Order: sequence, then C-alpha cells, then structure tokens
Amino acid sequence: MEASQIATLDDLLTSQRQSLAAAVKADGPNEHQVEIDRLVWSHAHAEAARALGVWAAATNDPVPTEFASIAAEHAIAFAGDMPGASVESGRRLARLSTRLESLEDLGAADEHRALRSTLRELADREIRPLAGRIHREDLDVPESIISAVGRFGLFGMSIPTRYGGVQDGQDTRAMLIATEELSRASLAAGGSLSTRPEILVRALLRGGTETQKQRWLPAIATGEQLTTDRTLPTLPAGRAAPARRTGNSTGPSSGAPSLGEPSC
Repeated sequence: MEASQIATLDDLLTSQRQSLAAAVKADGPNEHQVEIDRLVWSHAHAEAARALGVWAAATNDPVPTEFASIAAEHAIAFAGDMPGASVESGRRLARLSTRLESLEDLGAADEHRALRSTLRELADREIRPLAGRIHREDLDVPESIISAVGRFGLFGMSIPTRYGGVQDGQDTRAMLIATEELSRASLAAGGSLSTRPEILVRALLRGGTETQKQRWLPAIATGEQLTTDRTLPTLPAGRAAPARRTGNSTGPSSGAPSLGEPSC
C-alpha cells in the first residue's frame, strides 16, 4: 500500500469508529448491529490490504503488486462506503484474472515449499480417494485420515512446543499452507481437520487456565482429543473445550455413519 492510501484508510477507519462509538453510547449496541458488522469488515479488508502490500514488497512481482493495489482501493471504498469505487476494483480484478499464474509459492521460504509438497502428497494419498464418498454419503471423517494427519503433527501446528505441539514462534504461514493443501483434497474431510482444532487451541491459549491447557493441548496435538459440537467443557471466557474422540471417527455428533458402515 502507498503511504497516501494508508493514511486515507486510517482516517476512514478512525472516523467510522468514532461515529459508531458515539451512536452506541447514545442508543446501545443492539440498535447499531449493522454498523458494528460493517466496522469489523472494514478492518478485515484493511488488514487484508496491508498483508498483500507486505507480500508485494517482499516478492517485487508485478502481479502481487497489482493485487495489493486493488485490495487497498477496495478497502478504502468499503470503509468510505463508496460502491462505485468498489465496482472499479472488481473490474481491475477481473482483468488481472486473465493473466494469472500459480502464485502459491511466490516468495515462500524453502521450508514452506517443502511443507506444501509433502502435504499435497499426503492429501492426495490419504484424503482424496475417500473425499467423494464422504461428501455424497455424509460420512464422518474416517480414522485413517485422522491418524495420518495426527502422525504428521498437523493437529499441533498451532500449539506451542511446551504443550506438546510443534509451533515455535508465530509461523502462521505453515498453518495456512496446511489448510490449503488439505482443503485441496477435501474441505470437509481435510481442511476442517486443521481449522477446527486451531480455533479451539486459540481459545484455550487465550482464555483457558493453565490446568486446562496442560490437560487439553497435549491431547489435541496428538489427535487424541478432537472438537465436536456437543457436551464440551466450558472455558472461563465461555468458550468450549474439545470432546474426546471415540470409536473410529470424528465429526459432529449427528449419528452420521462412518466409512465402512452401511448408510441408512
């Protein structure tokens, strides 16, 4: 992002926050839920534009540079409630799409390139052959996929090493690569296996007690404990902790058949 775009975007976000704060103080938040939602999305667009700007600067490639410019233009249009400018951003994006090439490893470190290659092989071998049936028959994720993902350490990618995970620092790109490659084979049977534990782990790390962290995080890292939608212990901040995996599958406790069982 150019300095002038950053300044414009910051001014728009500040104005939006101040205006909304005054309105909420006068009427309460329930009367301004739409405006609150828009403010959240304004910040999301702004952060995306900033991230693309960092990527463009790191790669010095014309395509990311154009992406970053479009994202900044769209973020300003969204925050400033300028639909006409947003339409023009869409047109620029459409023109850019006609000359796209693979950008997945552009600017990536060697270890991230190796991680992507390894995970793609894992997903093609363990997930893709079962993905169609899991989707069509609404099956739970089979044990073979869970075990393969667990052996690779993917459940522990967002868990610090002191709790049995593999995260050393804040390498969010590794987590993104894992989500992309597992989702490439199957969003339901692959991608969700990385994102659901990560959401829970972040809640535990931010709002859990040390006792809860010591109890739950090592088991999540190995895949012994996986998230479900029911009967979950409650964290101090009202978040849910994981339920134990039972039987040969995981997923929402809906009674869905497992792979290998007859579907009713």
